[in-house]
Amino acid sequence: QEDATQADDVLLVLTKLSMHSSIQEQLIDHEVSAVLTQLLKTAPKASRTEVYCIVTLAAVADRIAGFNCSLLDRMMPYLTDPRNEHLSDVLLALGVFLNKGRLHCKMFSSRKGPELIMDLLKSKLPHISGPCADITAILVMWLPRLRSEFIAKLSIEDLCADVINNFETLTALRLLQLVNCLLVLRDENNKHQAKLCTEVAEKTLSEGPSEWWRSDIPRTALYQHPGMQLLRSCIRLVKPLPAHKP
Repeated sequence: QEDATQADDVLLVLTKLSMHSSIQEQLIDHEVSAVLTQLLKTAPKASRTEVYCIVTLAAVADRIAGFNCSLLDRMMPYLTDPRNEHLSDVLLALGVFLNKGRLHCKMFSSRKGPELIMDLLKSKLPHISGPCADITAILVMWLPRLRSEFIAKLSIEDLCADVINNFETLTALRLLQLVNCLLVLRDENNKHQAKLCTEVAEKTLSEGPSEWWRSDIPRTALYQHPGMQLLRSCIRLVKPLPAHKP
């Protein structure tokens, strides 16, 4: 049991490091990913070991031949239980996995994944709202046909209310995820939605902690300090920028 706990501690560190591209290269080059793939096969379902392997491998799954489907299949059961203690970690991994491209999003969609994400969003649990909103924006970006399905089942009014009502509990990253979701789902010709989105942006810009808006953060650190991305997204939310014309 002690060895298993120590192994989980090492895996937890890897989940943090795997978000950096240089570490991802080393996971592949030093065959750490191969070890984790085998570990995932034997890990008990819903265990810390399984979750940490999922999170780490999601960053490099596209570089492991024939692994995408099996990894996604290990993630799916978590999406049916909004109160699972590991759900937020799995959602983080899923967002990384889906952001690899259209093929990954199609695989997820074929498993009725978008419907599960909509159900999770409608559960209105603050700790998963940000990651679910992020996944929604990613899916719509890669599979535009899903936009109408999300709009039909999700309420822009509810999403805006979630931001306003839970503002004090939101981190810059979680708020960025929600704002980006509003950007892809809103109807720019709907005056009521425009008003609500403007209220979200104005509250963010006027009440967000000063450290969110630091200008001395290097670009390579935007994952850890998403305030600059949030600033740009809020500006777009208040007044949509004109399309680029060559």
